[in-house]
Amino acid sequence: MKKTLGLAVIALLIAIPASAQKVNIDYAHEFDFDSITTFKYRDTDESNIQNNDIMHQRVVLMIKKELREGGLQEVEENADIVVTYHFTAQERKGYSTTHMGYGGYWGGWYGWGGYPGMSSSTTREYSYTQGTLIIDAYDTAEKLSLIH
Repeated sequence: MKKTLGLAVIALLIAIPASAQKVNIDYAHEFDFDSITTFKYRDTDESNIQNNDIMHQRVVLMIKKELREGGLQEVEENADIVVTYHFTAQERKGYSTTHMGYGGYWGGWYGWGGYPGMSSSTTREYSYTQGTLIIDAYDTAEKLSLIH
């Protein structure tokens, strides 16, 4: 159970810097995570995984650190699980409204009264890229995805 939490914590800790973001964790509930003692990190075959060397190194080091702190040992051969990651990106749209004006009500009887004012609102659309970090762990014996 301790290892289950350790593997799940990896996804959370990597997502903490983006604390306003949505975090999803899914894993193979029927798998015996207590049987895992070793891991091996492997880069994926995706071409965009190492476009940013600094970020790549940070993610790999954090994954390895969390697995070691969870009680797993890193090995080069015959690992119980293989761990990797990849990024996805999607273009999104957002809206921002600015309200400017003067005047208003002074709150006479029951909130009625005062004088009219002038105001305007402007709503602008903007685009941004939403990125997702996905960490995968595979059982080497069964070739099953355990965490994603």
